Amino acid sequence: MSIILYNHKSECSGCWACYNICPKNAIEMLPDEEGFKFPQINAAQCIECGQCLKVCPLKTSAKLITEENSCKHIGIINLQFTDNYGAVIAAAVLEDVVRDIADDCIVNTVFYTPWKQLDSRVKELRDEAKQWGGWKLFLKMKLNPQNHSDAKQLRSKRFTVFRDNYLNLTPRFDDAWCINKEINYVAFITGSDVVWAPRRSDNYRRDGYFLKFAEKGEKRIAYAPSLDHKTDSQLKRLKSVYQENIAGIDAISVREESNREFIQSLTDKKVSVCCDPAFLVEADYYDKMIASASIDSKDEKYIYVYILELNHEIVDYANQLATEKGLKICYYSANHDDYISNSENCVSDGPAEFLYRLKYAEYILTNSYHCVVFSIIFKKKFLSFIRSKNSIKSIDLLKSFNLADRIVTKNKNSDIDGIINFEAVDNCRQKMKEESIAYLKESLKEIAE
Repeated sequence: MSIILYNHKSECSGCWACYNICPKNAIEMLPDEEGFKFPQINAAQCIECGQCLKVCPLKTSAKLITEENSCKHIGIINLQFTDNYGAVIAAAVLEDVVRDIADDCIVNTVFYTPWKQLDSRVKELRDEAKQWGGWKLFLKMKLNPQNHSDAKQLRSKRFTVFRDNYLNLTPRFDDAWCINKEINYVAFITGSDVVWAPRRSDNYRRDGYFLKFAEKGEKRIAYAPSLDHKTDSQLKRLKSVYQENIAGIDAISVREESNREFIQSLTDKKVSVCCDPAFLVEADYYDKMIASASIDSKDEKYIYVYILELNHEIVDYANQLATEKGLKICYYSANHDDYISNSENCVSDGPAEFLYRLKYAEYILTNSYHCVVFSIIFKKKFLSFIRSKNSIKSIDLLKSFNLADRIVTKNKNSDIDGIINFEAVDNCRQKMKEESIAYLKESLKEIAE
């Protein structure tokens, strides 16, 4: 059979590679009607050695893609698409841990962005306003954007660079049912973070976060999703929704102990409790990420203040602590107001900078779940302030480490210099880590063998 270089010109780049490698000079480069030269084989001189096909960059690329797609793949679906420090860092860790367990599989993070399915601009604005802490602050930013537009753009750029460096992302899919079926997926993992929150479970987004799109033979694993519920009545109202959606999950775990009983009541399968992916590695795992941080004032001692919801108790405590200790304040606030004295606004920080601030802070004040997570990992003196909503994650976490004294409420003050038994904390973390990795290994057992 004679060699065919291409059936259509779109299958040839006109790079001359085949012409240059042919040992018998059997290939000529002939111009088409537009003057572009394409290879033509002189059948009389061709010995069919195949060197031209082997050197063709388009055919080699297509072959590599086909071979890669035929390998076993594991896809992870989470919230990495948001510019949220905890979500993106946890996604990178989970991908690495799964890759170590199933080392004969290609592990990728599915770039699933369900919010792109929304056609209404009003709904898009509503979601964006939520990210900014509500309509009032969102409109304030829109009406006076100059104060933070440059910082926000730099922050977004840093998140993009971090994803490029630490995540093996697929192309973007706005609809879970469109996830590439040409790839040989053997399993999908949903989690961690708040992928099972009511606001995502009671609409079209559940198709992705409950892995309903997965086909027969593709194992479905839930690794530590959080329900992040506000009230028990909210879960009760959605009981049938959760029951229907977890029915197709092969291995089920949740992140908070307070969620386990609810999910267990809906299924005969065992429901485990697994830790946040950030706890699956040791503190030095993050050193490489931290080394890439763009921080100018590396010798200054400071208090790190991270606020997701405006909390005057945190502001007052930070200012008082800074005065007492003679420390500078580095802070991030969702509404980006410069209301803390002697401070540096860190709104432009990317994930690497976020980790740097946490690792080298003298003290940490926050109402963020993942800020608490990394305070524990880096063994820092910290306090966790209760938010008006969604505090269950941090409360569960701190109770599991016997650190309830780190919780600050309106009726309870805490001493940030109070002794923390980090040896006991680390023993607890190690146990959580071992149990969670054991869950992943068991869930991936048939796949990884």
